Amino acid sequence: MAKQSPNQPPIKVKEMIERILESAEIRRQELMELTTALLADKYITEEQRREINRIFDQIQAARITIVDE
Repeated sequence: MAKQSPNQPPIKVKEMIERILESAEIRRQELMELTTALLADKYITEEQRREINRIFDQIQAARITIVDE
């Protein structure tokens, strides 16, 4: 697994958020990546933070399904 540069975002957050919200499915790896992005704080915008929290809320409400791939 390649190490991420501290100056670059660890994931393409915007594209991932859009795909998850559109498909209503999230892979376990994506869930971990979004959690990492949220905790890293400096890599994401306030809008992306709100969208990630929206995804977590929808997971809790069973509107987004966690899938194993």
